[in-house]
Amino acid sequence: MSSPPINDCPLPGHILLLLLPNREFGLHIPIQDALQLCTRPLKYLRYLAWVVLHLEGKITCNSVEVDEEKGTFEDQQTYRFEPGPLRSWDDARPINAEIADRRSSSATNSSRLHEFADNLRERDISCVFTGYTFAEAMHIVPFSKGNEWLERLVGGRFPGRSTNEGEDLGELDINHVSNGFLTFSGIHMCTDRRVAAVIVTPNRVLSCDDIPPSLPRLFERPTGIEYPTGIRYTFQWLHATGRSNDELRAVPNNSDAAFNSASEQRRPSPFLLECMYAATVVKFWGLHPDRLRMHPKFISAPPRKSRPSLGFKPTRSSDRSITIGKPNRFRQNSAGAMGVDMSILMTTAR
Repeated sequence: MSSPPINDCPLPGHILLLLLPNREFGLHIPIQDALQLCTRPLKYLRYLAWVVLHLEGKITCNSVEVDEEKGTFEDQQTYRFEPGPLRSWDDARPINAEIADRRSSSATNSSRLHEFADNLRERDISCVFTGYTFAEAMHIVPFSKGNEWLERLVGGRFPGRSTNEGEDLGELDINHVSNGFLTFSGIHMCTDRRVAAVIVTPNRVLSCDDIPPSLPRLFERPTGIEYPTGIRYTFQWLHATGRSNDELRAVPNNSDAAFNSASEQRRPSPFLLECMYAATVVKFWGLHPDRLRMHPKFISAPPRKSRPSLGFKPTRSSDRSITIGKPNRFRQNSAGAMGVDMSILMTTAR
C-alpha cells in the first residue's frame, strides 16, 4: 500500500513524527499500534529519532517540549524532533533502510553457515521467542548483505568500533553468533517482510520497564532456558492491530527472548538490532525516505559487486538455509492441542 503525501498527514488514527526540518522526512504512525509498543508513547518517539538519525534531542508539539513521562498521543497531531543543545542536524547519521533488503547477492560458504547455526543452537536451543522446537538460524543483518554492509554500519555510527554502552563491535561478522537468533519460520518471515522487529532495552532512551511486560509463552520453558538479567530482547509487531488472533496467540506482541543460561556464546548484538529496528520503521512508516540520502553523513551502501561472467552460475544464498530440527508442517503437537496453528505466520503479509 502506497503512503499518503506527507503534506496530507497525519490521517485520522495516526500521528506524524517529523525527523528532518521543513517536513522533509517523517514517520506516519498508527496510534493504536504504537500504544502497544511502549508504555510511554512520547518517549518512544524520541527512541525512534535516536535509532533512525543516531542523534539526541527532544520531541516537541506546537513548539513545546512534550511530557514524556505522562503525556500520550493526540489524534492527527504532528510531533517534531529537535536536536539537543549541543547537537545539530549536521551531527545526524541517518540509517540506510536498504540494509533490511534481502535482494543483494553473496556467495554461500556452507561450512560457515553450519558453524553459525551450530553456535546458535548451543546458545538458544529452540526458538528464543516462543520455545518452538523446530527453529531456523536467522541472521539479524541479512546474510546476503555480507561483511561490507556491517563495515558501513559500524563505520558510519561507531568508527571507534565500540558503542557508548560498551558493546565491542570489533568481532562483528555476518556469520558471527551475535548476528543471529534461532526462530521458527513464521517469525523469520515476518521480520524479513519488515512487519516486525526486535527492540533491546535498556538503550540510550528507553528502560526495560518502558516496554509492556512479556505475556506467557505458548510452550513451557525447559530448565536452563532463562530470560537474561537486566536486558530484554523483545519481539514487536509494528502492526499488531492487523494481526489475527491465531498469530498473536502463537507469538504475542512484546514477546521476550530466552537463552541457554549455560552457554558462553555472545548474545545478539544490541547495535545490529537497533540498526534493523531503524530500517524497519523507515520502511514501514516512513514518508519520503529518499530524503535521508541527501544528508552528508547518510550511511551509504557499499559499491555493488560486478556481475559474474557468462557461464558462471552463482550459488544462491538464503537466510533460512539451516533448519534446527527435522522437517515439519509448522505445527507442534502441543500447539495443535491448544488450537494454535503455527503455519498461520507463514502467510503473514503487511
